[in-house]
Amino acid sequence: MSQIIMINKLEPYTGTYEDITNSGNLNLIKSFDLKTKIVNYQLSIKGAGFVDEFFYKYVSDFVMPFTFDEFDIINGEFQNNEIINSYKFSNVFAGYFSMIQQRYFTYKSLLLESYSYREALKENIN
Repeated sequence: MSQIIMINKLEPYTGTYEDITNSGNLNLIKSFDLKTKIVNYQLSIKGAGFVDEFFYKYVSDFVMPFTFDEFDIINGEFQNNEIINSYKFSNVFAGYFSMIQQRYFTYKSLLLESYSYREALKENIN
């Protein structure tokens, strides 16, 4: 339970991208492939942010209230051990683990995309 209520959030720095696009300097990049990767990566970051926001809302609306109602955080135990056999427990934590899987796949996809982006940058520096 202590691991479940300890959550973190992706907070990417996108200032450089904003500066490039707002100034029109994105047009200075000759490689269409690189420009596409830059734009798509920023869209992927926004998508990951959406997944994170949805996850945090779920945690604050369902997981935390359930935890505070049913779990003694200081002693690390449920008030009533039978709660783990309830539909409420099943629904709250099945949803939670589904969200964790979605975040995992979103972050993994973002990581793989960042590798491709990095390679495209290396190719276009020369």
